[in-house]
Amino acid sequence: MGTVYDAIDLEHGSRVALKTLTSWDPANLRRFRNEFRSAADLHHPNLVSLYELNLYEDLWFFTMDHIDGVDFVEWLRGAPLAPLVEPETLVESPRAARTPRAVRVGAADAKPRLPPSLPRLRDALAQLIAGVHALHEAGFLHLDIKPSNVLVDPSGQVFVLDFGLIRRIDEPRERTALDTNSIRISGTPMWMAPEQFTDGPIGESADWYAVGLMLYLGLTGVPAFPRAPNPIEEAASRRRAPLSAMERVADVPVDLNELAGALLHPEPDQRPAGRTLLELTAGAETLATKQQAAFVGRREELDLLRSAHSHVRDGGTRVVHLSGASGLGKTALLRRFLHEVRAESDTIALSSR
Repeated sequence: MGTVYDAIDLEHGSRVALKTLTSWDPANLRRFRNEFRSAADLHHPNLVSLYELNLYEDLWFFTMDHIDGVDFVEWLRGAPLAPLVEPETLVESPRAARTPRAVRVGAADAKPRLPPSLPRLRDALAQLIAGVHALHEAGFLHLDIKPSNVLVDPSGQVFVLDFGLIRRIDEPRERTALDTNSIRISGTPMWMAPEQFTDGPIGESADWYAVGLMLYLGLTGVPAFPRAPNPIEEAASRRRAPLSAMERVADVPVDLNELAGALLHPEPDQRPAGRTLLELTAGAETLATKQQAAFVGRREELDLLRSAHSHVRDGGTRVVHLSGASGLGKTALLRRFLHEVRAESDTIALSSR
């Protein structure tokens, strides 16, 4: 639906990612604008930030955080795996889905290349879960969670991005234009939950299934399910549980093996919910814990921001101008401060685009 470019915001002198709409039709334009409008007001350390939506001549585009990082599974394993060829996002009716379509996901019997770094895995997994849960708490489903849509920067911060299929949790599934009785199937088949291949309801558990597929690949180096020649057979493979990660690779921690298995349960109501997952990963040394130590050198600036905030809470007004050369960590400092502010129930923090 779109192409993403590395770009410079000339007004602010900052590096951004710029996503353009390349397929011009009313449905794609509606999805493109919905992606921006749904995600632009989401603010969380593990969700990419969107800035401006524009129309220039006949080109629709929006800007967002530029993440200089690698995909989630490559970060977990310390090196890229053999390419897992993903098809274009599937958006078609169940009848059209019967047409055979190549879905190459890599040989399931391929031997793992490198063992994952467990501290790195636990940290990144905790952040991914926090980001997806925040999206759900805001009332949205992502529906296209996969390694290429989850990037990790050199500091280890995880970002969930690409909200092209985002929709509200309570929103009914989209129907096709040609047959209003037919439900559109949306997603990338190799990363879809079994219920996404049907016309039944879809909830938060579909996103958690995709997290399970990524965790499994990170632990073992191979996909949870063997390759399938078309989406129909891809759907059929999801009706059973995969071989456990422990059976594929020795020394997989018991808790992570059980977590991957629980997330990949064929029945949506049998998968753990977001709050349960947050509790299960609460013991990991998350990025927030490491950032507290990293921000020792910014204590003066944080204290100034906290003082201004305290003055405002007492009924006053304060304006703080934060300036500095590019790369000094201004954005990280503000994210840290606003994360503290938003944790207080009586404070509303607004961010402009």
